[in-house]
Amino acid sequence: MGVEVSIFAFYGLQSGALNLNGMQILPVGNHPWGNDIVEAHMAATKSHVLITLMDVWVQEFFGHKAKEFGWAYCPWLPIDQAPVPKAIVDRLDGALWVLPYARWGRTNAE
Repeated sequence: MGVEVSIFAFYGLQSGALNLNGMQILPVGNHPWGNDIVEAHMAATKSHVLITLMDVWVQEFFGHKAKEFGWAYCPWLPIDQAPVPKAIVDRLDGALWVLPYARWGRTNAE
């Protein structure tokens, strides 16, 4: 069984979807960080994995949505503070994998 992955451009792609070499890149909705449309994008593409490339503090608990809809949520994010603020840690709840940009973030988040 193959796994579908959606690319969701929460910024810079406000006019509509883009197909880049066969990979569909989905646009933002009305909310500037895509909180209002992420569920619709995941359902429309029948995706199983949601990888976000953005600060998690702007997300409305995508990990909770992932649990509800059976997605694998994998935030790829900067961790640039030590200790990591509770607000950031709380937003990571439900993540299958947390993917920090650098070893420093990984070391300081553990």
